[in-house]
Amino acid sequence: MNRIITLALVGITIIALALGYNFLKVNMALEKNIERNATLENKLSKTNSQLEEIKKDLGEKNNQISTLKKELDELSYPARIKSALSAAQNTIAQLNGQINSLRKDKDNLEKENISMRARIQSNGREIVRLLKELQKSRKQLAGIASQNKSSIISSSSETSKKATRKSREVASLKKELAALKQQYDKLYYDKNNLERALKKARDNSALKSSSRLWQRKIRKLQDELDNKDEEINRLRARLNMVRKKDEDLQNEISSIKNAQDNLRRLNANLQNKLLKISDVLDKKEAKIKKLETALNYPRRANDEKMDILRGKVALQNQELGRIKTLYNDLKNQLKEVAKIMSQREAELAAKDKDIETLNDSIAYLKLKLSNMDEALQQSKENQRLVIEKLSEVTNLNKALQERLGEVKGLIGESNAQETIINEHSYGTESKKFIYGNRGGEYSLNNTSSAVKNDANNLKKRVEVILQPSQ
Repeated sequence: MNRIITLALVGITIIALALGYNFLKVNMALEKNIERNATLENKLSKTNSQLEEIKKDLGEKNNQISTLKKELDELSYPARIKSALSAAQNTIAQLNGQINSLRKDKDNLEKENISMRARIQSNGREIVRLLKELQKSRKQLAGIASQNKSSIISSSSETSKKATRKSREVASLKKELAALKQQYDKLYYDKNNLERALKKARDNSALKSSSRLWQRKIRKLQDELDNKDEEINRLRARLNMVRKKDEDLQNEISSIKNAQDNLRRLNANLQNKLLKISDVLDKKEAKIKKLETALNYPRRANDEKMDILRGKVALQNQELGRIKTLYNDLKNQLKEVAKIMSQREAELAAKDKDIETLNDSIAYLKLKLSNMDEALQQSKENQRLVIEKLSEVTNLNKALQERLGEVKGLIGESNAQETIINEHSYGTESKKFIYGNRGGEYSLNNTSSAVKNDANNLKKRVEVILQPSQ
């Protein structure tokens, strides 16, 4: 009987030592994991702070780009060109009316067959009137040209310089954004590595439920999950902000394209007007030559009047030269308009590149949001498994303590009965003091076997629970 009890006690002691060794091993691994988790959490916190700083820098650079885009939009061509074109249209209309009037007068003079002197006098008066009207129109064009020429040229030069400067600033900002994005990608890669290491540490931490430090670790994991939720919400807000900026940029590009189309139409109209002015000047020059021929024909007429008419023709030729000069100036202005259009096209290409950059940022944020959602779901599942395993270990520990209490009770009862046996170790009646009969011995043997079997079952269940974590 004593041998059976001793074997049972030895088995229970072995189980208790095995469980104690396992719990000691779990405690050591848990302490190492806690220290490692603290280090990883510190690194993760620093990485998150650096990511926030980079996000702030990206926001500032995007604001600077928006400011530059607004300034580029303000670099529109002055509206004074329209007033100059309107004045040129009025001049062309007046010249056309004058030419038609001269043609009608010529036809009337030929039909009436008036004398050459009367015709010369009539043409002279018409030339004087025409010269006055031409001088008036020339003064109007000269005034418009003098008012707008210097301002248009200076505005075009300033616009070109400003556009070049803004383009350089945009290129510089793009380089800075590329460098920041590279740094952001590197930090995000490091953060993912830290999160994977932290997840592995969390999986290895579910080994002891009675530790207060572990309970605090569970609460800290819950806080981290809440922080992840907040970070996901911030990322979604950032994604919406980037989408809104992309839409705004698309609208700005559409406005720039419309403005560029208007500038092209204005350029085409200006070219047509310049061609019409050139035709009118050619016709006017031909008309003046005809008048000179008509004036030179009657050489026997009044010399003084002929000299006056020739002088007027010379003046008209001078005015014609001035008009040609104005025409050349308008051509130069047209070249400036073409130069500004090429600059606007370069700005439009830069805006298209900005759209591509924003689209890449949107795709990157979508990928990051998806990864964060997956990480959050995995963290929640890991927390649930840890809590379930801790609950099972707690129940098994409680059952083991109850079994150990029962075994200790049996050990105490066995010691008391062995004391009685030692006091009455002589005679045949000592058998009655041990257990009374063989039935009592059988009952104790069965009880020890049951306790041993329960202890073995508990050991197997604990090993099964702890096996995945090891």
